Amino acid sequence: MTRPAGTAVIDFLNHNPLSRGAKNLRNALIDGSFRARGREQGRSFAKTLPEAANHAVCVSIAFNIPWAIDILTEAWRQFSTDMPLVVLDNSSRDAAREEIMQICRKRNVPYLGLPRNPEWSPNRSHGIALNWAYYNLIQHVRPDVFGFVDHDCFPVKPVDIVQRMAGKTVYGHRAVAKADAPWAPWAGFCFFRFPRVDGLKLDFNPRIEFGLDTGGGNWKVLYRTLNAEDVVPAKHHEFVLPIAGASQECDVFDDAFLHLGRASYGTSFSKADYRRLLSDHIWDTYLGGRSHRLVEP
Repeated sequence: MTRPAGTAVIDFLNHNPLSRGAKNLRNALIDGSFRARGREQGRSFAKTLPEAANHAVCVSIAFNIPWAIDILTEAWRQFSTDMPLVVLDNSSRDAAREEIMQICRKRNVPYLGLPRNPEWSPNRSHGIALNWAYYNLIQHVRPDVFGFVDHDCFPVKPVDIVQRMAGKTVYGHRAVAKADAPWAPWAGFCFFRFPRVDGLKLDFNPRIEFGLDTGGGNWKVLYRTLNAEDVVPAKHHEFVLPIAGASQECDVFDDAFLHLGRASYGTSFSKADYRRLLSDHIWDTYLGGRSHRLVEP
């Protein structure tokens, strides 16, 4: 297969130690600046969370897709038995932020709009949003267990994440198959025992030099230190939903969480008819019908 023009140059820049170091420094400066914004707001928001959040809390980073948050918040209401959901909004569109905030209010889900994100890369934007969540929210709440789910990754049957993590440090889907390779759980479905990571300089940014996507920055500070008995690997399988003549690729984790995949960026999601049919299918199949739906896709 012919590689796209310019790929060799991009690979060289990404893996050359000097250029990679310069890029990492640039990314760290942007991350630090973003993390410092809204620090007091995060501290105050942490005090408003329900008491159950002191035991366990799950954060979802919203991004421009209100109908996905509509599904997630209702699915969480129906099926999560052990931890409150919190939505932090990384949306770039004001209208989306307003709609997502209203959905969360109606479902009694704690909501906070993040500072405007300066990153153009979706992976880095997500990474620094996760870092903001960890340092400006999780570290103030200090729950026994915390985790992150993508806005298009939601439970489809009752699930007790805390129970699955009993005695473990990390729970998630390990995407890298080679046992001796750097790895990180997929950032859209990962959970941690806070007392075992407290004091570590967690970093949810990508690490291109290790071949790791969002969350890969935790390889050096956490994942490489873990033994097999410290990790609960989520079972994973893929399937395809044929919707409106398109094939929607989905992931399933432990037969309990469905991930639609690329809801923010997939080309099919730009088509209103496709979004409506997919949303209808999700509500009718997993959530007891469309009567619970708050917003139209």
